[in-house]
Amino acid sequence: MHRTMPAKSTLSARRSITNNYQMGQLFASQLHRAIAKSLYPNTNPNEVLYNGNPKVGAFMKEFVFTPGRLLSWNALTKFATGEELNAKAFAPGFSDELNVPA
Repeated sequence: MHRTMPAKSTLSARRSITNNYQMGQLFASQLHRAIAKSLYPNTNPNEVLYNGNPKVGAFMKEFVFTPGRLLSWNALTKFATGEELNAKAFAPGFSDELNVPA
């Protein structure tokens, strides 16, 4: 084995983990927006808190947990949020953190 092989495999694994983390953040943001839109209409999604609301658990069960075993991740995303995975829900929060105008 070439002496740089372990370093190359570590870098490759790190890219994969980072990519999975980023996709998870996109999904979480998109799912949060879908929950906010469905259960908290006319409320800024950035101000929504789920504490003590059993409807959020019912939403997760109906749109994520139950179909999650049957659908591919991209089909699940569209089923749960109404859209394919995208950065539209993630971007406003990201620009807010950086104080960048949208």
